[in-house]
Amino acid sequence: MLSILQGFQASDDFLSKSERYRADMVKHIKKIEAKFGDFPLRALADRRVRGEFMA
Repeated sequence: MLSILQGFQASDDFLSKSERYRADMVKHIKKIEAKFGDFPLRALADRRVRGEFMA
């Protein structure tokens, strides 16, 4: 999961946003990284994962 989050932050879509947007998103991304950074990408295909993210 960490690779997705880092890829998003390096993307043109993210970098083209306003400074305020990026700063706000980084706060959220840091929380996600702390909880799900080591989450395996292949597990995203499992439908039960949604419950984990929603919790």
